[in-house]
Amino acid sequence: MADILGFFKKIGPWLSAAAAGNVPALVSLAATTIGGIVGKPVAANVDSIAEAVAGATPEQLNAMKQADQDFAVKMKTLGFEDEQALEKIAADDRASALDREKSVRDYTPEIGFYLLLFTFGFFLHWLFKYPVPADNKAIIYSAFGSLGTLVIMAATYFYGTTRGSEKKTDILSQNSSTAAKK
Repeated sequence: MADILGFFKKIGPWLSAAAAGNVPALVSLAATTIGGIVGKPVAANVDSIAEAVAGATPEQLNAMKQADQDFAVKMKTLGFEDEQALEKIAADDRASALDREKSVRDYTPEIGFYLLLFTFGFFLHWLFKYPVPADNKAIIYSAFGSLGTLVIMAATYFYGTTRGSEKKTDILSQNSSTAAKK
């Protein structure tokens, strides 16, 4: 996937930055743009966008270049000087999440995550145990998909960026204090 994202960054740096930026509105915009070009829906996540780019035809890749140029114009009118400004938003977002966890150290977000996880598990169990009425399938499956997305986002927050960054910071501080003693 890293090769595909590197390739995508070369043909569409603005859309690539939006797709990888962890800003839901920008990721969704990139997914919608790419989906319109390849002619099929693309989920608003980096893996789905990378998969769509990997399967694109040469004509679709040219259309992506043009869409990237149009997207660049839109972003510049919104005040972003270059694609690094979009990437900086994601980095600042992760940094603020880490700073929040370091300073607050409360359990409310974790309790919310575990409640979401329990609800997701209960809902999944319910879907397997009871048949879904045909009239309600679209609503039930949509709600289940939204709940799954919330669980993934919460898990990424706790175990993807914040926890990993916190552990890395602790290890680095331990190593630097050990080196200072020697």
